[in-house]
Amino acid sequence: TDQQVRLWDAKTWTVTQTWSDMPTQILDVDVSADGRVVAAAGLDTFVRWWVVESADTPSESAAKESKPAIAESKANIAANKDKPENAQVKPKNGLEHPDGVLAVAVSSDGKQIASGCKDKLVRVWDLATGKIFEKHEGSKEAVVAVRFVDQDRRLIFLDRSGNVRSKP
Repeated sequence: TDQQVRLWDAKTWTVTQTWSDMPTQILDVDVSADGRVVAAAGLDTFVRWWVVESADTPSESAAKESKPAIAESKANIAANKDKPENAQVKPKNGLEHPDGVLAVAVSSDGKQIASGCKDKLVRVWDLATGKIFEKHEGSKEAVVAVRFVDQDRRLIFLDRSGNVRSKP
């Protein structure tokens, strides 16, 4: 409920990195298999993502890398304080959607992010370009869960009605 994403060291149970640029409640978080890419979905229309230096302990350079995104997000919010409350401020590392994002998954290599949305679509994003790589339709309800499976060769997603779909 504090709108922060924390990366924990599973051996020491200590927080190794914190990102606090989530303006809404966080609904889903995923991490790539190598621990280098972290993605989060909230009640707004963006998937936010961050890169960490190491899966064990983020280095000083990784911490420095994440601070501009946080600072820029806060600066944008301050600069746009006169906008209506529901106005969206685009984050530095944000993948914009037309409707609320409910689910997120990071590919094992950290090169792609899949997102499930209220608009009943699953989008697969190429992080190198920030563009949609694939778009999957067919759900009759909002998509509430999404995961890469079979070494990232397939996507499985679940809609609000409990229907499970798989796409190669």
